[in-house]
Amino acid sequence: KFLKKAPGYAYLSVHYGWALRTLFADAARYEGVIILEEDIEVAPDFFDYFNATAPLLYQDDTLLAVSAFNDNGQPRYSSDTSALYRSDFFPGLGWLLTRRLWAEIGAGWPEERGFWDDWMREPPQRQGRASIRPETSRSRTFGQKGTSLSQFYIKFLAPIQFSDQAAPAWAGRNLSFLLKAAYDPPFAARVAAAREVELRRVIDRSFTASGGGDVVVRYSTPKVLLGFCKQLGIMEDLKAGVPRTAYHGVIPLRVG
Repeated sequence: KFLKKAPGYAYLSVHYGWALRTLFADAARYEGVIILEEDIEVAPDFFDYFNATAPLLYQDDTLLAVSAFNDNGQPRYSSDTSALYRSDFFPGLGWLLTRRLWAEIGAGWPEERGFWDDWMREPPQRQGRASIRPETSRSRTFGQKGTSLSQFYIKFLAPIQFSDQAAPAWAGRNLSFLLKAAYDPPFAARVAAAREVELRRVIDRSFTASGGGDVVVRYSTPKVLLGFCKQLGIMEDLKAGVPRTAYHGVIPLRVG
């Protein structure tokens, strides 16, 4: 039924399943695979980024994958090319899958239902694990006529800020701050210390008049959150109950 309903996504899922089974069939050859669609362009430091972040997946069992993409990485919210985050949302669009994770999920790969990325986001697969993602994307899609609808592409994907400048020095950089034990306490403290403001003050940037630093806009329900996302011009959906780029219910945006 998925071949009739969404053939593009169904074919992708079948092809990915075949490719991953083939690549991981040799137990000694590959420890991980970077997955890219054919309509994705990568940044100059794309592979350096994955070389630097890949070890984290073996050091921290609370990590699912590393992605090169920021779903909310429009220029107005993306200026730090070196910033990295943990996210409860699995981004895809250029991501690293380890042999260990494939051994766990491969038998259930959704070839008959398609939409492999949404399947990855569901609790039985994610199991509460986070993904690493950059503030400034290291991948972008140019597939306006691909499997994603063109209006969605124009509104959300085409504006994504792409890192095409001189790359930060990934080699030798200490990324241990992304491990859960090191990341969560300062993250929670930063959110708790942030100054609470109304959404309109973020949209018109007036919050900067009363001082710099972090601000927080609180939401009461998922419906309220999606309304906020629409006003901010960021992705307006939840997948398996998780907002895009969110970590512990918080969507970090660099504003100003």
